[in-house]
Amino acid sequence: MNLRLWRSMEDLKAKREDLQSRVTREEERGRQKLATTEEVEELKSKEFGEVCGQAQTSTETAVIEEIQLPR
Repeated sequence: MNLRLWRSMEDLKAKREDLQSRVTREEERGRQKLATTEEVEELKSKEFGEVCGQAQTSTETAVIEEIQLPR
């Protein structure tokens, strides 16, 4: 009986270690996905800011050109 109990405990330990390694691996994947998502959002925000800045510059140039036209 003691031998069966010992084997069962060893099996449970092995399963626990396997499960822990899978959890750790999945957590790392989740962190990588989160970092990638945050990077994409940062790039989108940066690009959006640049586009808005270009649009504002174009609008200001158009107003200046309009004012300089002779009537």
